[in-house]
Amino acid sequence: MLVHASRQRTVGFSCVPVFKVSLVRNSVVMAVEAKDERRRVPVGTKLEDRWQVTKILGEGAFGAVYEVVDADRPGKVFALKVESNADDPEGPPKMLPLEVTVLRALRNIGAKYYPGYESCGQNDKFNYVVMGLVGKNIDSLRKTLPNKRFALRSCLH
Repeated sequence: MLVHASRQRTVGFSCVPVFKVSLVRNSVVMAVEAKDERRRVPVGTKLEDRWQVTKILGEGAFGAVYEVVDADRPGKVFALKVESNADDPEGPPKMLPLEVTVLRALRNIGAKYYPGYESCGQNDKFNYVVMGLVGKNIDSLRKTLPNKRFALRSCLH
């Protein structure tokens, strides 16, 4: 765990909790424990008697992403994103509520090009959202590029 306490700034959005970050050389630094056990979901776990965890796809500062199968639709796979629901003022901000709000809004307007929203919920350890499984994450794609960076044009589209 880290935190540079020189200059702290409070950041928040209307639909997610307020959080504090530290600014160090123009970059945001947050206290994060990379292996947060509260967001671990063992393979084989079943949520809502429907979503069966089959494997972990990735893990980062904000949470983890798993592949899940739908018991109601055999053969259909989805992504399960989880984040710890522990109240940790020095931990990363809770972003899933905002993500769920955006996914629901996109579904409600009939958007075509988004991963899809299936379900969301929480238990005593984590908050989660089930959404469409779309492919590689942005960081993996970035690392395949010759200079390991996206062109400005790609970022703007």
